[in-house]
Amino acid sequence: MTAFSNTMIALYAFMLFSAARAGDTVVKGTSLTVTGTGMLSLPADCATIVVAIEADAPTALDAQRRASSVTSDVFAVLADLKATRVSTNSVSINAVYNYTATPAIITGFSAQTTISFQTTKDGAGPAVDATIAKGITTLQSITFSANPDKYASASKKASAAAVQDALNQANNAALPLKLCVSSITSISLNAQPQNSGRPPMYFAKSAGSDAGTTLQAGDISATASADVVVQLGTKCI
Repeated sequence: MTAFSNTMIALYAFMLFSAARAGDTVVKGTSLTVTGTGMLSLPADCATIVVAIEADAPTALDAQRRASSVTSDVFAVLADLKATRVSTNSVSINAVYNYTATPAIITGFSAQTTISFQTTKDGAGPAVDATIAKGITTLQSITFSANPDKYASASKKASAAAVQDALNQANNAALPLKLCVSSITSISLNAQPQNSGRPPMYFAKSAGSDAGTTLQAGDISATASADVVVQLGTKCI
């Protein structure tokens, strides 16, 4: 709990103490604002992978043709692997300069294509191996995520846990005064969207090794917070 929340509790506790001494059975106009948190972990289900292809050639057209040839092979193997959401993220061609000459001269061209796709969690390693075998030059990123429906369900449970946490805090604060939460004035929920997690370990296949690429996905956390304003009294909800 923050220092601000502690200060608020102390202030309300003083108000409660004064009212209790007066012999009131219901403490009117005494409210408390508490922030609760909730979290639920769930396993990752799928992986989003971004790879890049780079090809060099004396001319821009030849560089693009070489990159396109590898790209077609990568698309074909991804279809065989039943990868989903396959997308070309970017295509670019850049001149390659020799800066030791004065003035700098163009010595060739480099074509780059980036591709993103999704696989199951267990299919991520084989997909990386397959795309490397087809000629990708860069593995840009791998992120893991949970199934959207499962995450939505976990987020609802985390929100409910956040509200319950706030009510528990309020009741604990009022307990020394023999009071409790008698009504809820308002609830403001803040459920966090899914943040994909990078795998904690990545092992690249060494030359001549048949072990393949090994990936380990961490759990995904659904988190939420709840700002709850309650009224305190002797009749508990």
